[in-house]
Amino acid sequence: MDKEPLKKIRPEELSMRLDNLEGGMAVQMQGSAVFTGITALLDRFERRSFFTGIPLLLLLTIMVITVLYYMSMMVSYLVQSREDDVALLRSRGVSMAQLVRLYAIEGLVITAMAVVIAPLLAMGIIALSGKLPYFTDITGGAFLPVNWRWMPFLVAAAVGALSLAIFVIPGVIGARTGLIIHKLRSSRPPDVPLFQRYYLDIMVLAIGGLVFWELNARGQLVSGGLFSGIEINEALLFAPVLLLTLVALVFMRFFPLFVRFISGESPALIHLYVWVITAALSFTLALDGYRQGDFTGALPPIGLALVTAAAYWATQRAERVRARLYGLVAQIALTSAFIYFYPPTDGTLAYIPTLGFAAIVPLQLVFYGLVLLSHRAPVWVSVSLWHMARNPLQYSWLVLLLVMVTGLAVLATTVGGTLNRSYQERILYD
Repeated sequence: MDKEPLKKIRPEELSMRLDNLEGGMAVQMQGSAVFTGITALLDRFERRSFFTGIPLLLLLTIMVITVLYYMSMMVSYLVQSREDDVALLRSRGVSMAQLVRLYAIEGLVITAMAVVIAPLLAMGIIALSGKLPYFTDITGGAFLPVNWRWMPFLVAAAVGALSLAIFVIPGVIGARTGLIIHKLRSSRPPDVPLFQRYYLDIMVLAIGGLVFWELNARGQLVSGGLFSGIEINEALLFAPVLLLTLVALVFMRFFPLFVRFISGESPALIHLYVWVITAALSFTLALDGYRQGDFTGALPPIGLALVTAAAYWATQRAERVRARLYGLVAQIALTSAFIYFYPPTDGTLAYIPTLGFAAIVPLQLVFYGLVLLSHRAPVWVSVSLWHMARNPLQYSWLVLLLVMVTGLAVLATTVGGTLNRSYQERILYD
């Protein structure tokens, strides 16, 4: 049998042809059997291709989510930038149909150019990738072969239609607001986004915790059963995306507090830090005492930590400068006594919370220094910080995009090394 033409057939089509051959021989010649040895080879090939494609599929998932988020963020900024023009046009009698035509023509010109250029650009990049060192052994330094089909152009047209809808619909929806509402939003920008107002980020945090617990318990992205083959668990496939999203959402919770702390406007970040570190210290002290069999011995340091937190609360509630100075002196004395009598011990659960507890007074001193600095700093520094503190929400989306792009870059740089190491270890194992 000539084996060379078999190399030109796709593995899926070759497997189907062999199955048809075996079925046809069994029907035409009773008691006959076909033994080629290719079926087992194809099974091994499909298994290797499956496990090799998992890192690429993971990378593709994060890439698609990042692109979709970038598109949604750009649309939101586009709608905000058009609010002035839309409000003026609506106040002068422009109808919704006229706005739709205006946005549709503008979006149609942009998407039509992208639909035509994108498939050609993609094919050119794929052909040029044959010059890369990764494909040199396969292509011999030549271009990768590219088939001219209608499918890339159809996909580009579908994506262009979707992009056109995304470009037009949000702008039309945002055009319902009038000039007065627009001026009100500009004068008093929202401090809390919608997902934080209804605690949707806490829900995502809980879902992400469950997904990471399952991923940690399984230790892999693939799953299989008694009656099904090995396949990818789609829920675990989105675990890295959830991790990046959770990191960004947590940062978005603290970013406004951090900006107001740096600008010297609000010590709310210190308030949150004090209550969190006091709760963590009390819990870890109680847990260390329970593990050591001396729970009653943990009560005095817990009581001293709570008294220090109460002194901090009284200091912040004081209105006179002298009373605040007395409060700071009391906090310094209580914190020093806590560190002296209950020093941080390496290897215990309360080690890190104790070190964090000692930073309560220095953080307050840093904030008072920032307050003084805000009145003596240059104008460009003070105005910039005040502008960020007034509307921190407009920077939060950029922070989320930065986190996702950074995670995508880190994953992209590790996929190639992971695949190379996988191939080397397989060869050494064989």
